[in-house]
Amino acid sequence: MRLATVDEVRVRWEMGRTKAYERLKVLVGAGLVVHERGVPGHGVYLASRQGLQMAGVGLAPATMSLGALAHDLAVAGLVARLERDLAGGALLTEREVRAHARETGDLNFRPTVSRRGMRDARHWPDLVLLTRGSPPGWLAIEVELHKKGSQRLQAILAAYRWANTSQPAFRLWGVLYLVPDRDHRRRLVEIGRRAGLAEDSRPVLLATHTLDQPDEIAEAIRRLWALKGAADAQERQAETHRAERQHRLDAERAAEHAAREAAVQRRHEELLALEAAHAPAPRRGLGRLFRSPER
Repeated sequence: MRLATVDEVRVRWEMGRTKAYERLKVLVGAGLVVHERGVPGHGVYLASRQGLQMAGVGLAPATMSLGALAHDLAVAGLVARLERDLAGGALLTEREVRAHARETGDLNFRPTVSRRGMRDARHWPDLVLLTRGSPPGWLAIEVELHKKGSQRLQAILAAYRWANTSQPAFRLWGVLYLVPDRDHRRRLVEIGRRAGLAEDSRPVLLATHTLDQPDEIAEAIRRLWALKGAADAQERQAETHRAERQHRLDAERAAEHAAREAAVQRRHEELLALEAAHAPAPRRGLGRLFRSPER
């Protein structure tokens, strides 16, 4: 994360506010964390270069932007709760996804956004949740505090709709949008339908949740995962039925072919028998007719 307040630290590590302040004060004194006070409230905390190195995080120190502060804190609060409440999945922040793309050239987590009259662009999700399974996959999580234009939002959702089609072994299976209120949620669901995304769409599911119920977001992800599991089971069942139907068709075609071959063989044998029945009797030689009988 770029930054956090004492509240995100307290939630993530499930400690009281006083203890969280004491821990942060020690980290600031050791030069591992920077306390930026030039914001409303009690300020924000950022990991220093030394702190990142000690934690084994291969990222450059983050900077604070007042314009992006509300979004950054919303993402930090979301990460604190998801890391506390979710098990079996790893979260990657946008900074980590960008670093991964720079180091490896892997653009798996960046869908291509196409808009008429504009150059194609890559989109960075706010968070990536890596999920285990067969095959493994990932969930894109977006924190949408302000309304995007309908065309732009639809283009992003359409990009998610067709993401990772060339990588079936590690595929995007869902997108979760977190929005401020129900009006934003209804609008996003409608735009999602136009882009071909919904809670029952395949291969990518779309879900929405409001940010005013932060402690229920982990459960929303579990519900989305359950929907994916149900859809996968239906798809496997349908594939089994298709395979069984194809097997029956192949067996019927093989039986029909064998019956035709047998009929042809029987007809051939009947013709041979008919020809043999109507064949003329062999002639005797004339010499035998005039030969004197032996005494």
